[in-house]
Amino acid sequence: MKFLIARLNHETNTFSPVATPVASFAPDYDDAAFQANKGMRTAMAAFIDAAQRLGAQCITPVSATANPSGTVDAEAYRVLTDRIDERRHRGAHTLVGLERRVVIVRRKRCQRRGDG
Repeated sequence: MKFLIARLNHETNTFSPVATPVASFAPDYDDAAFQANKGMRTAMAAFIDAAQRLGAQCITPVSATANPSGTVDAEAYRVLTDRIDERRHRGAHTLVGLERRVVIVRRKRCQRRGDG
């Protein structure tokens, strides 16, 4: 049995004009993500504990959380979610446990101010 377990948390402050970049999430990947959450009081830790009780292999592609700040930069969202999706598509998983709280993602603007 393989369980894919990941964490992506952000509380959006819609009043902030500054987008939240990937560095603000201080992401941990793979085994570092596992170690950063094991034994903690997070949903990801609860998924890890449950998986281990069942004897499942834990696949932990990313654990990323940012302090409350402006909308998430589109590139940051893409980088972090692509990491999860890539691992999800790589193999058959018995269960996917995702602790995900991202409210608003800022898209890149296609037009500059003053353009049509």
